[in-house]
Amino acid sequence: SDTVRDVSARAKTFGKCGALMAEATRRLSQACKLQPGSSKGDSKKGEDGEEEAEKERAVVEERKAAVGEEMGNVLKVLGEVLDEV
Repeated sequence: SDTVRDVSARAKTFGKCGALMAEATRRLSQACKLQPGSSKGDSKKGEDGEEEAEKERAVVEERKAAVGEEMGNVLKVLGEVLDEV
């Protein structure tokens, strides 16, 4: 029936939008925690992973210095709140 098709179409749209919102929230959380956009949270093993982790720490520290300590702390809290959403 038309009603079932309508509900089905809207449910599919809702699902697609929900997936996009989840990804946008993850990215915003990552940005608030001053992490580089390319980071997925996956750690490589070995020296390459250690070098990559060190580079990421350096980027985070540079970003913290750029925004200042107080704003960095506010953004960190916001990032943690977004992780809970």
